[in-house]
Amino acid sequence: MQNERVRKSLEAQLKEMQARLDEVEAAALKGDNKLIDAFESRIHEMENELGSEQRRYEDAIKKISEHDRRVRELRCQVDEDKKEAGRARDL
Repeated sequence: MQNERVRKSLEAQLKEMQARLDEVEAAALKGDNKLIDAFESRIHEMENELGSEQRRYEDAIKKISEHDRRVRELRCQVDEDKKEAGRARDL
């Protein structure tokens, strides 16, 4: 399902960020400040991307709920219209 795929994608991004953080920590031990800055910048970018994706995911879930509710409303209306048409034929 779409939700599962998004969740797995977010988990993969989180794992990638953790791996990069591990690399940054290792680089810190070596004193490679330039590499640390680059990794921190990339981590920040990825955190922003993750936040954006999470908001998109939440918005999509909200839209799905709204559409599901609308479908239920329309189905009820169709059922009611069928009943009315049946009653009109019986008259």
